[in-house]
Amino acid sequence: MRTMPKLNKRFEFNYPVNETTKVNGLNTEIPIGEFRLEGVAYEYSAVPQLYDGHSEYGDRYEVDIDGIYWEGKDVTALIKSPICEEVYDRLKNAALRYIVDLFSPESLQDKIIAEQVDAVMQECI
Repeated sequence: MRTMPKLNKRFEFNYPVNETTKVNGLNTEIPIGEFRLEGVAYEYSAVPQLYDGHSEYGDRYEVDIDGIYWEGKDVTALIKSPICEEVYDRLKNAALRYIVDLFSPESLQDKIIAEQVDAVMQECI
């Protein structure tokens, strides 16, 4: 368990699933659905933003995926099972790519501005 300071945020996003097929001799991506991922993202702020060979984002970011849904049904147990290990790894990497933006300075600034706007709106009511 890590003891260094960390920030955490809940996340949820859709991950598209496509099938590649030939149409008129050309490879074509056809959408067949999407996974809905929900979880908690962590940023260990004491870790420098250096990338290592193990992960594209080093040890700075981490995700805990709480729920994986397909067409509204919770398929988390299936996707986390050893038979779907490759699918789970892809989804976890997609979550890592997604959450990096949650902790960006621009995202934090947007959140501050949104909170300020909400405060002004509450005063007007």
